[in-house]
Amino acid sequence: MTWTSKQIEVFLSFPFQELERRLLVKTTAERFDPGQRLTIGVPKSIRDWKELIAPHTPSESDIASLNRGLPPDKITDLIVLVIGQTTQDVEFTHPSVILHIKGLVVNWPTIWIWVRLLHTKFVNVRDQSSLLSKEQLETEQTRSRSGGSTDSTSKQLSTLVKKTDGVLQMLSTLWIEEGTKGRAIMGFPSCDIFSESLSHARSEIEQLVLAGCGGSAEAVAKVAFRRVAHNLHWLEQQAAETRLGPDMTDRYYQLNEDAAYAHSMHMDGPPVLRGAFRAHTGCITLLVDVMCHMLALHRPPAQLALFYVSIHIIMIQITDIRPYSGFLELLETPFLDFITRAGLMTRNFPARLQPTVKTFVGCCIDLLRKLAFFCIYRPILSRINQGLRVTAISAIMNRSDIPIAAGLLDLRSKIGPLLEAYETYKRSPPPIFCCGSRQCDSADNEGVLYRCSGCKLALYCSVACQKRDWRGPHKTLCNAMNKRAESSLPLSSPDLRWFAHLMTDDLLHPQFPRIRFAASAGLHATDMMALNFISQARPRPDVIDTTTAGPYAPDGIVGEAWHLCLGFRKSGHRTHHSTHTMAVSAILPNGDITAKITALLTYPIAKEIVAAD
Repeated sequence: MTWTSKQIEVFLSFPFQELERRLLVKTTAERFDPGQRLTIGVPKSIRDWKELIAPHTPSESDIASLNRGLPPDKITDLIVLVIGQTTQDVEFTHPSVILHIKGLVVNWPTIWIWVRLLHTKFVNVRDQSSLLSKEQLETEQTRSRSGGSTDSTSKQLSTLVKKTDGVLQMLSTLWIEEGTKGRAIMGFPSCDIFSESLSHARSEIEQLVLAGCGGSAEAVAKVAFRRVAHNLHWLEQQAAETRLGPDMTDRYYQLNEDAAYAHSMHMDGPPVLRGAFRAHTGCITLLVDVMCHMLALHRPPAQLALFYVSIHIIMIQITDIRPYSGFLELLETPFLDFITRAGLMTRNFPARLQPTVKTFVGCCIDLLRKLAFFCIYRPILSRINQGLRVTAISAIMNRSDIPIAAGLLDLRSKIGPLLEAYETYKRSPPPIFCCGSRQCDSADNEGVLYRCSGCKLALYCSVACQKRDWRGPHKTLCNAMNKRAESSLPLSSPDLRWFAHLMTDDLLHPQFPRIRFAASAGLHATDMMALNFISQARPRPDVIDTTTAGPYAPDGIVGEAWHLCLGFRKSGHRTHHSTHTMAVSAILPNGDITAKITALLTYPIAKEIVAAD
């Protein structure tokens, strides 16, 4: 691109040779005595800016004409280096630096002009990165990383920066743009905008980011997790290609900062953003991928930081938001294998990291305990079994120094009886599902049953039976179930058949003679079998009276409608055995919201035929 006379004038007058000489002297001195960085280096950089850069800084009115061509590469490298030396990793509380804060404040207007010029150059390069050679791209990536944020505690300086028109807008826009696919190649330098160093501007930045995302909190959450995903994808590509790239330390730092922001939003973000981050789907899979990738890093502090942040977000997602679907998503990942390997690895981390290791391991064990309660669900049971089969659990089986080993072994022992029951279930003939109408006397056990379009649970053999039941109790029950749909579990027909098998197996199990006696002798219309799967995977069933207060049956108008469904009814199925019908209610684990399944089991005295409704 052809330069204008103004651009040529700025370039020719810039004292880059003198600035280059001073930087070389300073860098050499710091190499021999690193302590000089704070006592001598930073103050000299501030003076160099005042003496050599500030007088040759374009004016505000010239910025528009200079944006496309300036600064040239040679000046860019020097400006970036000086900015980095005065801001990056500087302890602004150090006595030697505090004395020179005023000088930095005085320089700020010219620093801000150069920051804007450098930012425009960065954006131009980023948007044309596909046209650059590998060497050019690596050079630009190095430049983009050379600047840095500061942990400044100077109220005067931070207030000045915050009040400068355009600073926060630039940072917010950059944060959003970096989350766009294809732009991850230049890194995520704006990851610091939500760090402690900018806490004084946190609310303003969040409002600008929200506005930049069209006012959608969901879009903000999407950008945040997309930044993590794009960075992880880029890092995985570098590892796979085993080629030299930019300093990986910066990329892992950026990955940790973005994950930490998502964690802070889950914990105590503004209500509108906290809700959006917690509702974001797919983050469990993403965070397990992050943790698995970090296993091969061999940098304990960086590894542990991402381990803890990721596992805690997963804990919140499963414990507080969506336990059933959350566990399903978790078990689609190599999570069990990850915690096995992480358990082996973290025990060798330095002693100063062990308190955090203990917290991380505690979260893993807590997840395993919660998972043990959810193994009653058929999809979760099969996924646990598959996950444990491919997990190298034998490597830690007898390791008392690895707490995760005990958690995995406990999980394996708890699913054992259910796996045996599941194998029996798969070999058994499917149960016969009865029509939902108590007055149905159809003898066709080969007919098709139709599901109620409202509750998606009740089955009917004909339109006549459905209408008859709708005029009876089902209208009230159907409406009640629809109101609770958001807290219900998405159980499929195979899932319901599995629960019917468990309930029936418990009903006729010789271990529970009271249940067998009650089933054979006949029950009152208000009696039912109760199973509390929250207490244990295979709870002891009991016969209760639903007219008494308790968690098993609803009350009020819904309770009245529900009681109309209980009691004996005609069996239309051709069988030589006497049949009995019994109400069964099961309380299932579902986080803080109790999930219930209520069924009518119609069964013969002999065990060969069982019908479930």
